[in-house]
Amino acid sequence: MQETAKTVCFGEILWDVFDGEKTLGGAPLNFAYYCAKLGADSKIISAVGDDESGTSAVDILSGAGVDCSGIGIAKGLPTGRADVRRGRNGEPEFEILTPAAWDSIIPNSRAMSMLKGARAFYFGTLARRAAQSESAWKDCVKALPPECIKIFDANLRQNFHSPDLVGESLEAADILKINAGELEALRCAHFPDSKESDSAVCRAILEKFRLKFLLLTRGADGFSVFDANSETRGRAIPPQKFVDSVGAGDSFTAAFSMAVIRGADAAEAAAEGARLASKVCSARGALCL
Repeated sequence: MQETAKTVCFGEILWDVFDGEKTLGGAPLNFAYYCAKLGADSKIISAVGDDESGTSAVDILSGAGVDCSGIGIAKGLPTGRADVRRGRNGEPEFEILTPAAWDSIIPNSRAMSMLKGARAFYFGTLARRAAQSESAWKDCVKALPPECIKIFDANLRQNFHSPDLVGESLEAADILKINAGELEALRCAHFPDSKESDSAVCRAILEKFRLKFLLLTRGADGFSVFDANSETRGRAIPPQKFVDSVGAGDSFTAAFSMAVIRGADAAEAAAEGARLASKVCSARGALCL
């Protein structure tokens, strides 16, 4: 009988607001949600406010099968929120409000114990914009077992990141997920004089930071997955009815990562990611299963 994979996510919990309608989101939360739906022992380390939005978020996550015992209550800070609108090519654009509870992630003993035996650890940059949460992230990374796969979703939002923060994250990562805009940011930061193709720059990033996989998502234009030996390209699977793409990239990363943990190769894992992302695009908000 196959062992259930333990996945741990670190980062923001927030509510996405579309035209006054609230849906639960945040990239680490989305990843945790979809890992749970895909059968993982899914856990999250974060913080919410002492408010109705925080209580509702924990209730929804718990109901989806995510272990929320690593979520703290940040007194005096509100549960996170992002205002969302549809931007170019149908891609969502976010205005993330500050301050938020996830600026003060303080892992308790239960949260730290989650890291023992973790098969995957997911993180980004947004929740680490504040010193307290950045310190907590470093403590978590130090506590991970050597065999744990560390998944870095760059998720570069507004001005809530820095070259040092991104560089440290790349050094820690085994898998990197970026979109086309984030690829250009990394090109400028690490290969400013490069005139090479996107594929060549992705290959250079993979090799420079000794990554196992690099996932490049292009929305409706599909994706590329790079490993040490190859580039796997794929088309996005059109949903039966497109609603929005919020959470699609996170679901792709979750399905890909779970497949890799099971032993799938890049092509198989990417195909699973594309199928799940298509389902997510057919419903409002990030959580749809």
